[in-house]
Amino acid sequence: MTLRSERVSASKLGTQRNRSAQTQKKCEACGETFVCGAPERECWCEELKLTGEAAAKLRARHADCLCPRCLAAAAGRSD
Repeated sequence: MTLRSERVSASKLGTQRNRSAQTQKKCEACGETFVCGAPERECWCEELKLTGEAAAKLRARHADCLCPRCLAAAAGRSD
């Protein structure tokens, strides 16, 4: 099995989006509260890039966004 070289923007992961420009969310991984700026403006998570494989694993585990710390950790690991 080869690692996909495709890069996926982290903001494309969330399946549920609130219509307000900034939304308070709770991280599904650790429970920390954070601000989400998607979809009406660019969100901080646009800066993080994930491989297609990493994005698929996160989608399988989580239905919505992760906080900056947890998403950065997920982007940096390959498991």
